[in-house]
Amino acid sequence: RNVATGEQVRITRGGGGVRFNWNTPFLLSPHNSSLFFYAGSVVFRSIDGGATSQRISDEITRTERGSATALAQSPVDEGLLLVGTDDGALWMTTDGGREWTSIADRLPGLEGPRYISDIEPSPHRADTIYVTVDGHRSDDYAPHVFVSTNAGESWERIVVGLPEASVRTLAIDPVNRDLVFVGTEFGCFVSIDAGGHWSPFQSGLPTVPVHELVIHPTESDL
Repeated sequence: RNVATGEQVRITRGGGGVRFNWNTPFLLSPHNSSLFFYAGSVVFRSIDGGATSQRISDEITRTERGSATALAQSPVDEGLLLVGTDDGALWMTTDGGREWTSIADRLPGLEGPRYISDIEPSPHRADTIYVTVDGHRSDDYAPHVFVSTNAGESWERIVVGLPEASVRTLAIDPVNRDLVFVGTEFGCFVSIDAGGHWSPFQSGLPTVPVHELVIHPTESDL
């Protein structure tokens, strides 16, 4: 909806037989506001703000009941997109969706497929990507936060200081690349060394699950 004029366009979901999650991931491209991406059991792209769309991937899920739960495009590299699913699949493309590579098996320390809860490419460097994983549906309550500094080729698990709790979301400060926040089952945590160490960041926030974090791009409000 254009809030100034009241004009609105209904997003048309593409294709039959596609499974969508209760919380379907979608995004407007930071490179072109007419480019709209969303994902279910496949990834879709629209070049007209959602009026029409086309598939840009094959089936991305591991199982016949899986669906996408996280989707991201790098603010630095327009061709870099990643998508993750509730049944543990994680895919990456470097050419805008023409070819996809499965990278789930590159995440270290996981005992099996887990729900991909968030994907955050760095707004500062094209080769830096964060991924969070929520394992509680598999009776895995350990924190899972990963970072790649070589565009997804390899990953490091970065959880020093985090409680035994599911991690649901992550946010990177748009000014200071070393300032990173995560939302967990037991509140918010902050790192000032790009995820090397984490500390509680409650500041009056009660101990509650944090499902989403957003940093205002100009006001820097969290």
